[in-house]
Amino acid sequence: MEWYPYHVSTEKFENIRFEQLNDTTILTFTDDLTTKDRDKLIAALMSSIENSDRVVVNFEKAINVDSICLWILCMAKRIARR
Repeated sequence: MEWYPYHVSTEKFENIRFEQLNDTTILTFTDDLTTKDRDKLIAALMSSIENSDRVVVNFEKAINVDSICLWILCMAKRIARR
């Protein structure tokens, strides 16, 4: 089932697909993740962490992922563990 965080418009997530399977959210990135995408990446991760017990990130279609986005993913993991 596809869904979008309730507090943001779907246009903000044009290259991120959200799927909910039981207690798991799957984030699929359908394009590159660069510094310009950092705000939507943060919003997508935080919303997923708040609304799910588990978050799976699928980078299959993201050819370029820059270091800022990798750092954001590491920080989201730390936040999720708390």
